[in-house]
Amino acid sequence: MLDNLLDFSDITCTNESSQKSNLENAIAIIGMSGCISSLESYKEFWNALLNDKDCIVPYPKEREKEVALILNRKRRICNAGYMKSISTFDHAFFDMSYKEASFTDPNQRLFLQTVFHALENAGYAGESIRGSKTVMSFR
Repeated sequence: MLDNLLDFSDITCTNESSQKSNLENAIAIIGMSGCISSLESYKEFWNALLNDKDCIVPYPKEREKEVALILNRKRRICNAGYMKSISTFDHAFFDMSYKEASFTDPNQRLFLQTVFHALENAGYAGESIRGSKTVMSFR
């Protein structure tokens, strides 16, 4: 079903000038990645939508120690869309020191991981992309 959603074969150009214009401004989506709530890929997200899965959950027990020093134990932590793993960033993989990674915004660490997964999904991860003139756009 995901393949049908991403099928653009029915899009056609009506005349030669519009076809040329479309080709000049064409882009190619060759890889996708994302994590939404506890879902770690767009495929998991799509399956959750298809199966009407509620991704709002209680705060994970295994993460309570990570916030124990910050939050007062008497405080109630509400149900939300919590990510599964927030402290598994591989700083060495991204050529960062442990100290640098510890000062890096968690959103930026997640962004780096997501970009790598999008490249991996496109088949361009690793040495094949090193030194290439590659542009990635994120929305």
